[in-house]
Amino acid sequence: MSPVPAIGLSFGLILLWVGGLSYQESAWLTWFDLVAGVIAFGSAARLAESRRAGVVGWSSLGLGLLVVSIAAAATGGRSWLASWTFVSACAFLILAGFRSHRRGLRINGPA
Repeated sequence: MSPVPAIGLSFGLILLWVGGLSYQESAWLTWFDLVAGVIAFGSAARLAESRRAGVVGWSSLGLGLLVVSIAAAATGGRSWLASWTFVSACAFLILAGFRSHRRGLRINGPA
């Protein structure tokens, strides 16, 4: 699987960090988006190589962002930043789902 979708999602999280700083949104949520974006960017190539690592890595990153976005909504921070963090969490979970259902080529010996 190509690391391009994960790199795109990581740049999206880094842009959320820039936007959160520019519009003075919730500081803890803004910095969590940066940390998640850097982790996603740094591990995109490695998680794209192995199927198991991709499923575990992207799903744990997606679940972590989901918890952070729910915490932001629970603390009254129902802003655009919390919504886009939720969207990116769902995107990482979808990426993990695609990674888990991707079938490799089966090469059977002579029959």
